[in-house]
Amino acid sequence: MRIGRQPLLALAGVLSFLFFAAVGLPAQLALRWLAPPGLQVLDPQGTLWQGSAAAVAADAVRLGPLSWSLSAAGLLTGHLRAEVSTRIGAGEASGLIEAGSAGRFACSRCLYTGPTAALGGLLPALRGTGGNLKADITVLELRDRWPRRAVATLEFTGLPLRVPGSPAEPAAPVANFNISIAADPVPDDGRIEATVVDGGGPVQLTGQLVITPPGNYQLEASARARPEAPAQIGNALALLGPRAADGSTRVGMSGSF
Repeated sequence: MRIGRQPLLALAGVLSFLFFAAVGLPAQLALRWLAPPGLQVLDPQGTLWQGSAAAVAADAVRLGPLSWSLSAAGLLTGHLRAEVSTRIGAGEASGLIEAGSAGRFACSRCLYTGPTAALGGLLPALRGTGGNLKADITVLELRDRWPRRAVATLEFTGLPLRVPGSPAEPAAPVANFNISIAADPVPDDGRIEATVVDGGGPVQLTGQLVITPPGNYQLEASARARPEAPAQIGNALALLGPRAADGSTRVGMSGSF
């Protein structure tokens, strides 16, 4: 069966109209139709493809202001793909976000710089944590809410030191720590291993952090106070365990998030 030239031209005209209408679809109208329940968007501007919002909220997560650039090619292949830039509390975040079927979510070339505690809405374990964080995520791909690929570096600075379970002290000494993750891909058992080292400061530390499903972690490290460290640093380390012959203290911590 052959389709005549005129119907094909008419179909092409309709498709062209729909495409350019979608390109110019106001963000406010698009979000009214497409936003999932529970998502609140304040003062959306621009279009579906290039837009911004004064603030976005979903459950405990609060973002804003936020801007986006949505990929039309991504939608044609059945997944959301957008360059996003936003603020999370006093921190700044940006990167390429992708979401698709089967619970897939990915973040690549994603950066965050700001207070560690500002990410408490995403990771409740960080609530009330002091100091600042610089996160450089090369790729983080989740399926069914667990990483399948994870390559990132996390730099914590000005992190208050205290014995686990003790209350925070305003004058507590601070330290700097770096965490490096290179799990691409993550093994089938979901085990993620990360290297932990100090980033300078009063505590010298090397260790390994292991994260396993559904959200357990275990840290095994060796720590020692540097010669210039305040005496309270050495006292705090002494509470964590006996000192080895080289003056270091084995630090073991475990829990869940």
